[in-house]
Amino acid sequence: MATTSMRAARLEHSAEYTGIYSVSDAALYLRATTPPPRVPLAVWRKQHPSFIGPSSRQLHRWIRQSIATDKGVDVSARIVTFEELIRLRMITLLRAHGVPIHAIMRAEDTARRLTGSPQPFITEPLWASGSDVVIRIRQHLIAASKGGQLALPFLEEFLRPVEHGLLFDAHGVAEAWRPSAGVLLTPHILFGSPCIEGTRIATEAIWSMSRAGETVSALAAMYNVHEPAIKNAIAWEELLARAA
Repeated sequence: MATTSMRAARLEHSAEYTGIYSVSDAALYLRATTPPPRVPLAVWRKQHPSFIGPSSRQLHRWIRQSIATDKGVDVSARIVTFEELIRLRMITLLRAHGVPIHAIMRAEDTARRLTGSPQPFITEPLWASGSDVVIRIRQHLIAASKGGQLALPFLEEFLRPVEHGLLFDAHGVAEAWRPSAGVLLTPHILFGSPCIEGTRIATEAIWSMSRAGETVSALAAMYNVHEPAIKNAIAWEELLARAA
């Protein structure tokens, strides 16, 4: 698993704190959530033998393939913002659905052009349909990977929704990611580190103390939270450890 110093590294951005992640940490989070928690790995491997989870090298390639924006990523520094982490999350999920990377990049380019958003994958609903990416823009279904063709409305019930675990603000922009039950990554809380939902308690701190011998009940009393919250934090960190 990533070291404490790497996972704790965060920067100040535009006079406000925001989530900043190393590419290796981003890859770890994405591997830990692919396949989804409810799908056994053995079953996932049979259905998706060529894609289990992204490596840091794959993320670098996806970052470089992105069209440059004013929220560009400093690849040389090996860091990504919360917005870019969510973009990479959506790409990972689409790849896990079997959508080719060239189709994903074309869909993103089309969505940028149609919406004017530099990061359309964190604002627009996404579906996978075979090797295509479908998005909803102003109540219309668009086959974005086909350059913006309109999709017939009745096809929506046959589309596979991309279940991303994102929470959106009033403007429809992703503001937090729930990668596991009871765990949230929120860019303005502890610089985007995974925390127990509804608190500023880093799951890594819980994991460290648990490994040092503290019991769930003792940790719950220490942090003034319910025991299930502690168990959720430990379960998430165990997921990261297996994905490392």
